[in-house]
Amino acid sequence: ADPLNVGKLLLAALGGPALLERLNADPEQLLLLDTDEPSESIAWEFAALPDHQFFVAQYGLLRLIDRPAPPAPAGNELHFVVLAADPLVDKQGHPREGYRLKLDDELRAIRRTLADSGVALQARRAPPTQAELRRALRRGPAILHLTCHGNVIETPGGQMAVLFLEDQNGGEDTLLGRDLVVMPPRGVLRLVLLSACHTAETGTGHRAESHIARSLVVNGVPFAIGMQDAYPDDLSDEIAVGLYENVLAGHPLSESLRLARQSLLQYPDAVGLPVGYTARDGWGAIPLTQGRPVVGGLGFPGNVALTGEVQPPRPLLGRNHELHALAELYSKGGKVVTVDGTGGMGKTALAASFVERFGWRWPDGVLTISFASDVVDAAI
Repeated sequence: ADPLNVGKLLLAALGGPALLERLNADPEQLLLLDTDEPSESIAWEFAALPDHQFFVAQYGLLRLIDRPAPPAPAGNELHFVVLAADPLVDKQGHPREGYRLKLDDELRAIRRTLADSGVALQARRAPPTQAELRRALRRGPAILHLTCHGNVIETPGGQMAVLFLEDQNGGEDTLLGRDLVVMPPRGVLRLVLLSACHTAETGTGHRAESHIARSLVVNGVPFAIGMQDAYPDDLSDEIAVGLYENVLAGHPLSESLRLARQSLLQYPDAVGLPVGYTARDGWGAIPLTQGRPVVGGLGFPGNVALTGEVQPPRPLLGRNHELHALAELYSKGGKVVTVDGTGGMGKTALAASFVERFGWRWPDGVLTISFASDVVDAAI
């Protein structure tokens, strides 16, 4: 409610003027917090300077995992992997027709940033399932941008962080934080941005399984960023663009996160939500090679060719149940599915949205044909 005034107390606890004097004499102006369990639970990222500026906008602040970062795999080309999930229905099969994540806005902003980078990289959007994410993380060096819903749930074993991905039909599929951290081969991932709420829950103790970002670094990722509370979806593209612009310009990861926070300064209740975790010497720059970035793979996953007459509205509202039902029909072995109804009720819109969202399920690609204006060749 009052982050700047509370932030002054946090700065005093960190060392106050004596700390600032030491930082001003340090070439990197970087503070590494090697926390124990009580101090890990404090939101140090909201520390504030006497001039009502946030500490993290002027100095680097990272939480240290005191173990060496694994060497990067051989290869000059950077792999940029995005997974974006927003399930159509919940675990009970009820359509989620309320607030939807603004995935398209976030991915468009990221695509522009990568395209303008002048860095040799291959960008790919993985389908939103656990199996497809695992396949996408086989090659490195890689950056993972994961945007979805996140939460911390109570289990018989204590609190546990979860991410809500999708099954192949667009239903909610829970990915446990402990399963994500061991998913990629060791050394492949060099940077992870978890654009999801509650992925760095500092308030539950640093040994709890509610710290996905921290656990990633413990398990071999040099640098990971998570959110220590509910992060506003409207600000997802700001933090992503601010981070990747600077990373791909060759700046150290510590400095890139500091610069990215500056895009949040007009939102004082959000500027301290991202939490950066680093391995020992894991906060430096990612090695880059100049070249042509390939970003065409950041569209909807799959090989889909939509004709001009078959285009989905964006967003398609009120049809989550029908999209899920169509996907289930194909999963049950359906080969031909007919959608009937009166003219203008949205049959083409539903079909086009289904193809765009689920086209990845047909590896050979999806072709759309309009009977309304085309002469259909039966040989096709």
